[in-house]
Amino acid sequence: MGIHDFATFGQDPHGKNTVRHVFASQWAHVPQSGGVRYTYMIEATAFLHHMVRRIVALLVAVGRGQRSLSDFETAFRGADVKYALPPAPPQGLTLEAVTYVTDVVAE
Repeated sequence: MGIHDFATFGQDPHGKNTVRHVFASQWAHVPQSGGVRYTYMIEATAFLHHMVRRIVALLVAVGRGQRSLSDFETAFRGADVKYALPPAPPQGLTLEAVTYVTDVVAE
């Protein structure tokens, strides 16, 4: 969380600014019949193209023991797409809300 360069995880569709402010990033698990459903929630000022899917792919790889936490940190701090894994599949990805903040000038 915080203000970071997310260049490892995606490209800016409108330019070259890959810095984003992430307010929340967390996993949750919901027990259901036959197993558990895992969900990932992220809230930020904006997202890069494939940013969430690439973050999820790398976090899942860490969770499965295919990558280490150190690998994730190296990728995150590297700010270069060469550290990224292929994006997680889009199935199950849901945009839940978009909030726009406007400046209001009081008179």
